[in-house]
Amino acid sequence: MEVKNVTPLLEKSIENALSFYKREDIDIDYIPTIQYLDELYEFDPSVPAVYTKTLEDNSSGKLVEKFIMGFIDPVFEKVGEDKLEEHEKSELIKKAETTYKIITKKYTESEADILVFKPMLEYDTNTIEYHIAHEIWHMIENIKNVATTGFFIKEGTATYAANRFKGINYRYSDGWNKFISVMEKEVLTNPSTWDKLLFYIGATQMIHEKVKNYEKPLKLLLNPSVRKEIEEEFLKEITPLVFKALERIYNEIRTPRII
Repeated sequence: MEVKNVTPLLEKSIENALSFYKREDIDIDYIPTIQYLDELYEFDPSVPAVYTKTLEDNSSGKLVEKFIMGFIDPVFEKVGEDKLEEHEKSELIKKAETTYKIITKKYTESEADILVFKPMLEYDTNTIEYHIAHEIWHMIENIKNVATTGFFIKEGTATYAANRFKGINYRYSDGWNKFISVMEKEVLTNPSTWDKLLFYIGATQMIHEKVKNYEKPLKLLLNPSVRKEIEEEFLKEITPLVFKALERIYNEIRTPRII
């Protein structure tokens, strides 16, 4: 797709996504603004779009700290490795926070709600609409003041919303237990993809299991208590798989540190 053709298509994608959400009884009475940047997203070159408010709300330092405390330290302990020293943790957290602020500054200074990057030009119309619906859901959660819950539920609900918009069937129709069994094999086969497998596909699958019998499931997902319940159960089920993936990565690279 040529750059000159992207803006009208993005605007139409926004219109279609908002119409879908309105049919789901979710009306934000606001049309998000969008901007195309003819470059790659510096955090992840494969990312086609981001909701700028998400960048403002996230703290890379806090995410790193939670990851060390929740996953890295326990994995090191299990494989007989010393935990990270406090000064090592502090250095990692400081580096992550500094890098995050430098990179996000140019993005958060944009007046647009959604930024779109070069990878989007490679997609067909259907896929473009999917990604725009995903980012608009992030915006809906922010407007409805439920975006303060954890990363897992935010990405899971946005992916679920986009899937529902496009009528995408779920990979594992045999239920959550079957999904966990299959996902464990995938995580151990290719542990480097554990984050996308578990946080996006995994969270989306659990959300589907929880709300599939409701006529308006997306509206239900704006309920803070429902979101909290789903995320707590998700973490309980998924954490062991994250441990297994990290142990596998650690054993494969055979170095004293995996960060």
